[in-house]
Amino acid sequence: MKKIPITILTGYLGSGKTLLLNHILYGDHGKEIAVIVNDIGEVNVDGVLVDKKGFKRTGEKLVSMPNGCICCTLREDLIVELDQLVQFSDLNQIVIEASGISKPIPIIQAIILAKNPLDIDLTQRLEIGAIIIVVDVKRFWDNFETGEKIQERKAEGNVVEEEQDIRGLLIDQFECCNILLLNNSDLVSTKTIYKINGLIAKLQSNAKIIRTIKGEVDLSKILNTNLFNIDETSYSMGWFKELELGYQNHIPETEEYGISSFIYRNRLLLDAQKFAHLTDKNFPGNITRAIGMKMDQQCIKEQLEGCLTDSLNADNFRKISPFPWKNSNMFSQISLMKFLRKAGVKIGDVIIIGILIITSFIPLFVFSIEKENETTEDAIKYAIVRIDGKEMDRFDLDKINHKLVNYHPAKGQYNIVEIKDGRIRVKEDNSPDQIAVRTGWISKPGQTSICLPHKLVISIEKKESTDYYIY
Repeated sequence: MKKIPITILTGYLGSGKTLLLNHILYGDHGKEIAVIVNDIGEVNVDGVLVDKKGFKRTGEKLVSMPNGCICCTLREDLIVELDQLVQFSDLNQIVIEASGISKPIPIIQAIILAKNPLDIDLTQRLEIGAIIIVVDVKRFWDNFETGEKIQERKAEGNVVEEEQDIRGLLIDQFECCNILLLNNSDLVSTKTIYKINGLIAKLQSNAKIIRTIKGEVDLSKILNTNLFNIDETSYSMGWFKELELGYQNHIPETEEYGISSFIYRNRLLLDAQKFAHLTDKNFPGNITRAIGMKMDQQCIKEQLEGCLTDSLNADNFRKISPFPWKNSNMFSQISLMKFLRKAGVKIGDVIIIGILIITSFIPLFVFSIEKENETTEDAIKYAIVRIDGKEMDRFDLDKINHKLVNYHPAKGQYNIVEIKDGRIRVKEDNSPDQIAVRTGWISKPGQTSICLPHKLVISIEKKESTDYYIY
């Protein structure tokens, strides 16, 4: 029986894996391809971007695997899905787009090792053709201080540190790749490209290096290459480490590197000016990627080069889209809404993937609006507490000396908000669903403090004022 080759796409968050995947699917290769798209978040936007029902032209099969990593928490699910895919007799190729924080070696072991807890042997039906890593060269160079520290970590063999340094994750992704795509190579100088090539040669000397722009590459250079070599991979440091840990003891990357995701969900209008100010200049540095939809403009927001840009909307979609639309009118606001619903994204959602620098809590977004020529009546301050968009309580801050606001989930009761002397703060609490996040006092009129994850929103508002919709 001829084995079906598997191409594994890896690369850090936002490097361009989905663009490459769509380029493969729309390429002129005449193959029937099955696709597995993995995302660490609850909402798998990347999975929808390659879904045959909305965007595909042929009969490829798509398997969406959100809310975890196929190298750890979803590894058994991956084995089951592959076992089902090989039942299709017309299948020529399988492409796996791993999440941005997945390690390739556990995925490889799930495919080529006959023994696993499910007793499903894939070795007689599947083989690995190549491991491809996509690197956004500009972010790589900017974020890792010319690469010196990542090179030092490679030499030391130290890939797990308390500081939750993602350089170790990149080393794991580099270690066993066969093809390395330097994506967005047009955004850096030729001199920088040469420096990156020199660094990569020290991390992975056997990989074929290809420069790409927006994930476009000659498919003959990445498909049917048979570059994967099990002998070389099985002698790598990462291979022995995974075998030593054991199948069930793999440390999830979300835990090892402090990377996680959540959805901030809001049903009220954003103040466009303040939101733009946040995203253009003040976006928290420990947030790696954010995807969502503003309520004042139907668009998807994705973080690129440290800020959020309108990467998809009805006006510019055709110009920058990885999909072969025949005319610019096909992507209307209605079709965007269908796309978002299919992905599980609702209006106002912002999907955040961030590195938790301080594990007990994460930063707050704060928007503020000040109005001139206020009347005395307008200056009266109210504290409004909302959970999941529902107003739970409202207080006149000028009349309250001290008050605690309780939240009653299915289990337990938590004092989550404290109001004292005209000021308000979110109390630190050991709430299991992370309702409570510690922050300082706030008292400025018109200021809104958003506690993330998304369930709790506290705003200070003025009587008869409409500024409260800013969050």
